[in-house]
Amino acid sequence: MKGNFYDYQKNFFEAYNGGRLEEALKIAQEADSIFPDKACKTKYWKACMQGLLGRNEQAVEALEELAASDQWIDAGLLEKEEDLKALRGTSRFEKVVEVLKERGDKAKKASKPVLLEFAPEKSDGVLFALHMKMTGAGEISEYFRETVPTLNKSFVAIQSSQTVGTGLYCWDDMGLAKKETSSLIKAYLAKRGFTENDTVIAGASQGGRLVFELVLERILIPRMAIIVVGAFREVEKYREKIGSFPGLCALRFIVGARDPFANETVKLHEMAREKGANSQLKIYENMGHSFPDDFDEYLRKTL
Repeated sequence: MKGNFYDYQKNFFEAYNGGRLEEALKIAQEADSIFPDKACKTKYWKACMQGLLGRNEQAVEALEELAASDQWIDAGLLEKEEDLKALRGTSRFEKVVEVLKERGDKAKKASKPVLLEFAPEKSDGVLFALHMKMTGAGEISEYFRETVPTLNKSFVAIQSSQTVGTGLYCWDDMGLAKKETSSLIKAYLAKRGFTENDTVIAGASQGGRLVFELVLERILIPRMAIIVVGAFREVEKYREKIGSFPGLCALRFIVGARDPFANETVKLHEMAREKGANSQLKIYENMGHSFPDDFDEYLRKTL
């Protein structure tokens, strides 16, 4: 196949979630040979696929390749990974975990939140974007950075300080995530002379859930929140607060019919509508947990 890394990533997860493990392994192997800077992902994918296919020797070899590189992935993630459960307790696996834990501890101590900005000469507003888990500001920028500035708006991707691998970040500590993102957004708005009403905040997957909770808790009240394949679980917990959802903020949900979070996203949208929120939902029938192919067009129509 041809394409950039994000095309490979999308195709890998479509094959993996569809149970086509040999196909997913082939994609991971090809990506590993083409994108050495993404080894922490591609070698992890290879290890998981080999583990699921019962090839434990090849699985641990892929992890040893990662340990021998200068990259890392969170050791705790490896230890909890069900796809690698057959390796738990083996000496080679434990050695890899030890190496990656030491490397990760050093990286975590030095990690700080990051802003990545793309601005036109004249801007009448700003769109902030919060990334998926195990990605970063650079990856989510790929979906916004070319389109948003053409609409006379600045684009700012925010990267969490919570690192889980080389170039990989998450929002697992939601309290810290809310504190960091709200502080960065408010400081940026003050510096550029914008208000929250000039602002759209978008988020994908775990970042989408963070966006929703930032608005729900009135930490930030943008004019619009765009939530792409939000990682929502047990949304009933939001019912009490959603009755006072800020009326000034429009909610826009995007979800794939094949997304494991689709049912909860639909429930949340319906709950918001019942409570009077300005909420719209777009469902892509053949999409899983990823961005839609026509996302540029969606942004142009929505913004």
